[in-house]
Amino acid sequence: MEPGKQIWLLISLIWLSAEKNASTIKELDLNTGNVTLVVNTASVVYSMAYDYENKYLYVPRSTQNDIMRLRYPPENVSTFEKIVSAGSPTAISIDQINEHLYWTDSYAFGRIGRCNFDGTNIVTIISERDVWGLAIDPTHRYVFQLRTLTLISIDSKTRVY
Repeated sequence: MEPGKQIWLLISLIWLSAEKNASTIKELDLNTGNVTLVVNTASVVYSMAYDYENKYLYVPRSTQNDIMRLRYPPENVSTFEKIVSAGSPTAISIDQINEHLYWTDSYAFGRIGRCNFDGTNIVTIISERDVWGLAIDPTHRYVFQLRTLTLISIDSKTRVY
């Protein structure tokens, strides 16, 4: 790390309880070790994506059925802006080259969706149930999806789950 250069790590902490499930997004200053609350999401958050060019953090709120964005680092106060209504968004990824946001909608619609960074021009890329993970290769125009979570033993011979 460069001396004096500010470096942060954003983390989403999920609190699961019988009363409610929610996440907070916190920032960890890697220089000082200080942890600061960025925003309370009022929902479960499984992933986040950051637009380095326009300085927006995109947050799929699974139990609120939407995708929000907020300016990060904040110019003054961090406020959410709802850009997409979705059934139960879980994974999210950014195509910085084409300025598209991709997300998985695992339950209600069972799809991979795409929109512009501002939430306009929403399209369904593929209708697929139980899509959880997602990665984008903008150079070759590929979308990688993960439908199941498989646990395999280290010897790669025994499927555990």
